[in-house]
Amino acid sequence: MQNVSRETFHRPRCFRLMPRLGLALALLAATGARAHDVYMDVGLHAARVGSKAEPACGLADPVTECNPRNGNFTTSVSGTVDFSESVSAWAGFAYTRDFATATREAKTDGSNVYLLSAGVAWLVTDHWTTMLNGTFAPAVVMRSATTVSFEDRTADVVVRSVDRSFGLTALASYMSAGLSSFEWALDASVGATRFDTSQSAEVPGTVRGLALRTFCEQHPFARACALVTGAQTSVWQVRLGATFIATLVEHADLGLDAAWFVYDKDPTSIGFFTVAALGQSADLGNGVPVAPYLATAKPSFTWRWERVTLKVSYQFGVYAGALGVNHLVALKGTLHATKKVHLSLTLLGQSDGGGRNVGVAGVLGLLVEF
Repeated sequence: MQNVSRETFHRPRCFRLMPRLGLALALLAATGARAHDVYMDVGLHAARVGSKAEPACGLADPVTECNPRNGNFTTSVSGTVDFSESVSAWAGFAYTRDFATATREAKTDGSNVYLLSAGVAWLVTDHWTTMLNGTFAPAVVMRSATTVSFEDRTADVVVRSVDRSFGLTALASYMSAGLSSFEWALDASVGATRFDTSQSAEVPGTVRGLALRTFCEQHPFARACALVTGAQTSVWQVRLGATFIATLVEHADLGLDAAWFVYDKDPTSIGFFTVAALGQSADLGNGVPVAPYLATAKPSFTWRWERVTLKVSYQFGVYAGALGVNHLVALKGTLHATKKVHLSLTLLGQSDGGGRNVGVAGVLGLLVEF
């Protein structure tokens, strides 16, 4: 990929978009290929969840049941190898630690989630690039303490969730790749991801827990009782995306990313979506949605100095099933320490449910090129 000028439009669009998960270094070394870059990042996400009632999120009613999680820590390692001047590939691994949760009568110690990612890109011409990327998250058991509502009462439970996913994304990109001060790129992508989840509630033998069990024996089809009896479902999510980015002047980029999501069944049937989807994305800078997306739109602006790049973006998301909207603001600063060493810091703020679900996150990144 060295024939694409980084002084005009930087790197090919697909490589600036590709997941920064990847690269088991031993595997890449075994191929005999020359490493193109290695990237590592560490992300920390913390959430404050309100207690006022909101529209139902899957199997639950109040906001506390839409998002029973407190936050998470994620770290990943990724990299790229060049097999030729026009073909590159990557592979990788990410680890997410879900923080411990606790209510008055229930608590958990936290859970671990793993994600593998691999892909290949082909620079067909100086203008056209294609990419194929796959992800796989093996089955893991997650436990989250939360409060469920039934009639005019509540009970503390531990949600036990067994989750896994796999997906494939194809992307085609066109880049003007000229020498003028105005350059642009447009890409279109389609991706399909299958989420498999089995969720059930571990009800403690407290007074409120026994009341919940009695209620579910009498009303087995009540919404809260779906967790007590257990729910297992598989959902296919298809993401149709497009991104346009233009270099308006020599040092400024303006971008717009939009996506539409299609499901093979009601995605709210997946239950606690924040649990099922945790750690299933290769991009740490996209926040943690509290429900399945229906559509997103994200404008962004980037300004580049000689040693520093600053990017600000805002994402507006609409959740499926009339579950509300999502607002996500991100600020990313990158320090180009040398021509081949780059340090980045991303700060995110997220709001859901009219501000009743609020999350903040920070991601540190290190990119080393060879």
